[in-house]
Amino acid sequence: MTFEEFAELDNEQKRAFYLSLEWHPFVISLLDETELNEGYPKADGLRRVGELLLGDIIDSKPTEVFPVNGNGLGRATVSYSITFRWWDGSERTYADVADVFNDGQSGNIDDNFIVFALATASTRAEGRALRKALKLKVCTAEEISDKIKVKVGGNVSVDDLITENQIKFMNTKCKRLNVDVMRLVNSNGERYDRIEKLTKKQASTIIEMLNSASRQESEIPQEVLGYQENWRS
Repeated sequence: MTFEEFAELDNEQKRAFYLSLEWHPFVISLLDETELNEGYPKADGLRRVGELLLGDIIDSKPTEVFPVNGNGLGRATVSYSITFRWWDGSERTYADVADVFNDGQSGNIDDNFIVFALATASTRAEGRALRKALKLKVCTAEEISDKIKVKVGGNVSVDDLITENQIKFMNTKCKRLNVDVMRLVNSNGERYDRIEKLTKKQASTIIEMLNSASRQESEIPQEVLGYQENWRS
């Protein structure tokens, strides 16, 4: 379904589509490339699409704020609430909470953003509230940290394996650009038989290459052209 087709539906038809399995991919399809980070939607993109599909945002604000105390290490928590004037004229409110923490040894926020702990928590909480309103099944980009460090289970870094969301994003891009996914993956001499063996960092490099080609800033090599529908089977 296109946005134009959605706009022509009556309220009951919109509600039925909103509750259907087709809703999630429809919402994602309306996001611009600049509103995605490695396939994860950014909060600003969800804000735009939320108003486009659901109705005007008439209230959007933190409702509770618990800042980091002392020297900037510790936990900051924010509750966030968003109210839409729905397509049927009613008002609907969605809320969620998010926190960021860093104790110098473990944390869920990149080192460069520690000084913006409260703002980061607020954006994450807003993104979660928007995800609820839009019934999305993926995290927002702001909820994903490139350098998450946890005490339990060891360190997690950018060298972890590719995520399912990255794979789906690469597949969508390759299909649009008529690119053979595995030929592209192995175009630099690698010999991967399964995409799941790539790291997040390698996937990020490929995604950036695909985004550049989509913006017509670079060309896809001829030898990797020819999308294969069943490439992952």
